[in-house]
Amino acid sequence: MRFINLFQVKSFLAYYRSAKTVHSIHSPFVYELLMHTLEDSRQYYSLVELEALRSTLLENDSSVQVEDHGAGSKTTAQSQRKISQIASTAVSNKEKAAFLFKLVNHLKPKHILELGSSLGLSSLYLHYARRQAKIQTIEGSEAIGTIAKNIHRQLSATIELHIGTFQEVLPEILSADDPIDLVYIDGHHSYEATLWHHEVLKPYLSDRAVLIYDDIYWSEGMARAWEEINTDPAFSICLDLYQFGILIKNREQKQRLSETIIKKKWKPFSLGFFG
Repeated sequence: MRFINLFQVKSFLAYYRSAKTVHSIHSPFVYELLMHTLEDSRQYYSLVELEALRSTLLENDSSVQVEDHGAGSKTTAQSQRKISQIASTAVSNKEKAAFLFKLVNHLKPKHILELGSSLGLSSLYLHYARRQAKIQTIEGSEAIGTIAKNIHRQLSATIELHIGTFQEVLPEILSADDPIDLVYIDGHHSYEATLWHHEVLKPYLSDRAVLIYDDIYWSEGMARAWEEINTDPAFSICLDLYQFGILIKNREQKQRLSETIIKKKWKPFSLGFFG
């Protein structure tokens, strides 16, 4: 069970009040993106297969020794954790993982980077959505990273998993002359770390790159960092989906677009007439 604090409740209420639905979007690019991701209810076969793997992990009561280099866990301070516990609290849930799958399937990036592998499930969603893409992922805990590598190997998934802190591993990955098209940042949810990731990654992004920040309202510090980076003029599109913050480079988007978006089923009375 995921812990929800008072700050998250307040931030969600503020998000809900200001959020628009896809009906209010006038950018063809953003409208198509939302229709193929947030509003796409299709059940792909790959999603069924990956959710079966999630169920297996949720039933695994084996324990591992975890080194946490991030902002910590909301649910436990213990270093000895069950795989089932990690799968239920530190892995992107079904809805978020499906969104990532559909986003990659729609945008078709060639080079994907993930910060925070955990058990390797989210990187599998990215891989299954675009099998020909180069996918690199970083996990700080050696024990968890080893489990993820074994899962990837069993499924013959061509995912390059690095074990170490982001500060240790990122310079090696970013030094290659290979621009990154999509980055999923799901680790170390603090103000300082989020700003550091943003500035370090920017010079190595492609012209149409997408940055996906997970849990932008995880804490007050994370929300403050998101408030700062979502005004970065290097990105022409900024989308606040509450669970994700998304920044997109798009040369065809002449006027900068910043929107707070919610699924239309959660705000059915919002038809776009009043913004």
